[in-house]
Amino acid sequence: MKKRISLILLALAILITAIIVAPVSADYTSGDWQYTLSNNAATITKYNGTDASVTIPGQIDGYSVTQIGNNAFQNCTLLTVLTIPDSVETIGQDAFISCSALSVLNVGLGVKTIKGGAFRNCTSLARVNIKDIAAWCGIESGYYLFSGSMYYGTPFSSNGAALYLNGRRVTNLVIPNGVTEIKPRVFYKCSSITSITLPSTLNSIGTAALCGITNLKTVTIPD
Repeated sequence: MKKRISLILLALAILITAIIVAPVSADYTSGDWQYTLSNNAATITKYNGTDASVTIPGQIDGYSVTQIGNNAFQNCTLLTVLTIPDSVETIGQDAFISCSALSVLNVGLGVKTIKGGAFRNCTSLARVNIKDIAAWCGIESGYYLFSGSMYYGTPFSSNGAALYLNGRRVTNLVIPNGVTEIKPRVFYKCSSITSITLPSTLNSIGTAALCGITNLKTVTIPD
C-alpha cells in the first residue's frame, strides 16, 4: 500500500514539475512591435504604431522575423504602404484585415504561405509588388468560409489589385520554364494581367489559380 502511494506521489511530482517548466509563449515589446518567440524566431503579433508607410523589420531584438501573426495589423486604418521583408515566411489569417487605406504592398521573396483572409477588406489595395514569378507560383494561399463568403489569402482578392514584378506592371504574365505547378488562388482576381504564357514544364494548375482575372484575353499553352 505504501509503495502504491509513493508511486502516485512520484507521478504527481513529475506532472507538477512538467507544468512548471513547460515553455509559455509570451509577448515581448520592441518599439511599435509586439512579438512572440519560437525556435529563436519571432512572430509579429501586433503593430502599435500609426505610420502611413511601414516596413516590417527583418530582425527584432536579434531574432529573425519569420511570421506575421493572425490579426497583427487588424484595423490599422492609417497604413497605406507596407513592405514585408525576405525573412517572413508566413502571413497569418486576417493579418491585415480592414487595413482600408492600404494601397501598396511589397512582398518579400521568402513568403511561402498566406493564410485565409490575410488582406480581407483591404479595399484600397491597388498594387502588389513581388520579386520573382516562379516563387509566387509556389505560395500556399489559404482560405476560410465565414457567413457564406469565402476569404482567400491572395492579396488580389479584396480589390483586384495589379501585379508588379520588380517595379514593372505585369500585363503579359510569363510563367518561367522550370515551374511545374501553379498553386491554388495565387493570381485570383489580379486585374493587370491581360495574357498568360505557360511553360512546357507545367504539370498542374491549382484550384482558382487563374480565376477572376477579368482582363485576361489570351492564354498560350505550349505544344
